Amino acid sequence: KEMEKIRYVVLTGGRGSGKSFGLAAWVNGATYKKNWGVLFTRYTMSAAYLSIIPEFRSMCESFGNDTDFEFKQNEVLNCASGTQIDYRGLKPSSKTANSALKSVAGKNVLVIEECEELADQALFDKVDLSIRTKDNKNIVILVLNPSHINHFIYKEFIKEKRDDVLLIHTSYLDNEENLDETFLKLAMRTRERNLKKYNHL
Repeated sequence: KEMEKIRYVVLTGGRGSGKSFGLAAWVNGATYKKNWGVLFTRYTMSAAYLSIIPEFRSMCESFGNDTDFEFKQNEVLNCASGTQIDYRGLKPSSKTANSALKSVAGKNVLVIEECEELADQALFDKVDLSIRTKDNKNIVILVLNPSHINHFIYKEFIKEKRDDVLLIHTSYLDNEENLDETFLKLAMRTRERNLKKYNHL
C-alpha cells in the first residue's frame, strides 16, 4: 500500500554498483504492461542507436526476450504489448529537445539518467508535471551520483524526507560477484589512499 504513494524513485550509486543494469531490467519488465509508455531521457543525449539502445538490446538478449522488441533509431517497441520506449535529450539546444517534450504525451514513466547534468529546475518541473496519465501509475525515476549535494534533485528528493519518494542506493559492494577482480583491487587501493574519493565510487 505504501508503494501506491510513490511517484519518484531516486536511484543513486557509483561505478560498478549495477544501477544501470537494474534500471534497464526494470524498464524491460515495464514494457510488458499494456497502455504504459516510457520516456527515457538525459539532459544531453547523443544518438541513442549508437550506445543506449544497443546496450538495452544486449540486456534483452541476455534475458532471452529480445525477439519481443523492435529496435529503432530513437525508440524501442515491445511488439507483445504495444508499449514503447522513446529516447530523447532534454537540453533546449539539442535536436531531440522539442521531440522530448512532445513524447511526454501519454507517457506514465519518465526516466532521467545522469540527473546531475540537469541544472534547470524549471525544465525538470515542466517535464515532471507532464507525466500525469489518469489510468496508469505515474512513475518518475531519477538516476544520479550521490555526491552532488548542492543539486536541486538532492535537496528536493534526498535531503528532504517525503512519503512520495523511494530512495535506492547501491554501491559496487552490492554487485561484487559481477565485477572484475582488477576493479575490486582498484577500489581497495582507492579506499586506502583517498577515502573521500572512495566514498563516491
